[in-house]
Amino acid sequence: MSNNAICYVGRLQGITVGHIRCITKAQHLLTTNDTKYGAVIVLIVEGKNSSKDKQRNPLSADRRIKYLKTLDICNGIIFIKCANVSDGFAQVIKSGYIPKAVIGGSDEDENTPTTYKNLLDKYFPLDTEGNLVAHVAIPLDRDTSGSIEKSISGTQMRQYAVDDDFKSFTKASPFNDKVTKIMYDELRKNMGVV
Repeated sequence: MSNNAICYVGRLQGITVGHIRCITKAQHLLTTNDTKYGAVIVLIVEGKNSSKDKQRNPLSADRRIKYLKTLDICNGIIFIKCANVSDGFAQVIKSGYIPKAVIGGSDEDENTPTTYKNLLDKYFPLDTEGNLVAHVAIPLDRDTSGSIEKSISGTQMRQYAVDDDFKSFTKASPFNDKVTKIMYDELRKNMGVV
């Protein structure tokens, strides 16, 4: 089994079908590339100050992981809580994996697979044996089918919670009705709108 990992980096503050699309693609790559990759690792970013800003960061890393683990697609995924992306990649290496590939949203914003690949190339260029790692960026374009729920961001999910728009929130949630309602209520409570 390979120790190369496909990493997905995110805050996941309002988990969406788009987040799960990235995880699903990573799982697919894991199972279709023979032994090229040995693990999918989701880095849950929770900075030192993020817990203070409940409007942007209403859910703890532990809660986000708990929600993700309710989905079958997340079986076998390794979750790492980290202060920032660099810390996350260092933890991946410390756990015995090489952060070989980074998957995520398109290259239209600053938090993209290409940005993370460049960070890996600069700060983590070698594997544990001193060999140069050819890091890979795997950007996924947002769904352009016109389906808002497939291209929605965590920011919009939080806005639906603030606006008390459970119908729109439900359309963009990857969870069953029960888990969706629990996350919706928790977001509203933690953001102080209830």
